[in-house]
Amino acid sequence: MSNIIGRIVSGDFEDILIRQKVDEEIEMGDLLVAEAEESYSLLQVFDLTYGSQISDKEKNLIAGMKLEGHGEELDFTEPELSNYIIGHAKNLVTVKDQNNNETPYSPKKLPGFFSELRRIKEEDLKFMENQDRAEKNDRALTTGKIRSGSKVLDVDVNLPGEDVLRHHILIPASTGKGKSNLVKVMIHDLLDEDYCGFLVIDPHGEYYGEESSNPGLSDHPKSADYLSLYSPDPPAGESSLIININQLRPSDLRNVMDLSDAQNEAIAAYFQDDEENWLENLVTGKDIKGVRDSTLSALQRKIYVYLSVSKENGDLNCEGMFRSEGGESTIDDILSDLEDSKAVVLDTSNLEDRVELLVGSMVANRIFNQYKNYKNSGDLDENPVISTVLEEAPRVIGENSMIRSGNVFEKIAREGRKFKIGLTAITQLPSVIPKEILANMNTKILLGMEMNTERKSLVDSASQDLSKDERNIASLDIGEAIITSTFTNFAVPIKIPLFEETITESDNDEDKYRDEDKGEEVRTEHLGINMED
Repeated sequence: MSNIIGRIVSGDFEDILIRQKVDEEIEMGDLLVAEAEESYSLLQVFDLTYGSQISDKEKNLIAGMKLEGHGEELDFTEPELSNYIIGHAKNLVTVKDQNNNETPYSPKKLPGFFSELRRIKEEDLKFMENQDRAEKNDRALTTGKIRSGSKVLDVDVNLPGEDVLRHHILIPASTGKGKSNLVKVMIHDLLDEDYCGFLVIDPHGEYYGEESSNPGLSDHPKSADYLSLYSPDPPAGESSLIININQLRPSDLRNVMDLSDAQNEAIAAYFQDDEENWLENLVTGKDIKGVRDSTLSALQRKIYVYLSVSKENGDLNCEGMFRSEGGESTIDDILSDLEDSKAVVLDTSNLEDRVELLVGSMVANRIFNQYKNYKNSGDLDENPVISTVLEEAPRVIGENSMIRSGNVFEKIAREGRKFKIGLTAITQLPSVIPKEILANMNTKILLGMEMNTERKSLVDSASQDLSKDERNIASLDIGEAIITSTFTNFAVPIKIPLFEETITESDNDEDKYRDEDKGEEVRTEHLGINMED
């Protein structure tokens, strides 16, 4: 074997010890290969320690003498043999040659004692190509390239897009590690695909992009056809985020407001009296039998706080995005865009949290109910999978959620996959998300996370065994990640490209998009690997 980087010297099934060759360098997260007859094992380094043949007493003596200037001529005998680095590795996968077809297996035994190790090469990852499901390659979600330590291999990591979106994605990371960049890269890759749509609730105004200093999804060459923006102050050609108050239902208010039993009964009474104009009647104070004046006044105050809708001189006064005139079709338009496989960005950057969550839950609830109807009628397969992107996800699916427990986002997390509806949840605090919901997030893309409690919650809910990877997760740099998923053979280390680089590549990809002069579209096949089992 050429290019030897180390040799296995001891350890056990969970912790294989590797002595590093003196003129080589092993990094945290490095992928190494141990070859055997008709098979090879893929190992990953999760820790590094010092090793030495010299006793601690002698090392301390020599170091002290050198420090104090008394032992400049002192040195170790044959230092390249006496002192070395020990890498601690785990066995990720065993690959066997079955009739000239490389087949991966979960490791069942240790690599050979004293086995030589070399760095991974691109051809070592051919087993990740799934020949049996090659027809799904046109539905691949590309997240980045395989990473070995800090080295990046020219091998794309392709996940089965429809399955991954449908079964939820969790993107946890500390501030500044590249969460939003990753989501923009993912949506950009899938924007013109007809099997998926995205509902992006954008509280920071970072996804659409309007200026060269703030690139976003609008820079995609096909954004005019596959991207919609709804904003209180939209640019030319996009839609206003205005919703008619008659589109609200009692369940929408119950999701975000803390209501007493009497207030809930009052809302139900107004809705039962006139479904189309119930909220207008409530705000203007129409008399309804059984509703006390004190209860009505308290409800009117809460509605003003959340909706900025009040009574003035006997008429409705609408100060915010909820209006008495206009906005009747906004929710239907958003649903139509999503069913047309578009990415819909709701710009909520200028809205208060409670209003943002009310709007997001309204739209998500309509999608959920619509897709349940499609399943009941047998039309679900004809519609795209829809993923709702949630920034600061614990606000709606956390233990201290800002909206009512059992809200539509929790419903989607628990049962949305049955109806082709998924979540892409982004958070700095995965530990505050209930364990049941974390377990339902079948794909987790872990970026750097310094806090130990947060890393532990991720390790405990991962699809693969990450018990040895806490230091790896803590040491991830910006744009580095580990994918743990039920749709991968093992936890895959990746390097995520900068969104700006993705835009440049798509602009230069003349084969991928429509040739306007010829009026024909040619798609570039996804290159790389398919990660399905």
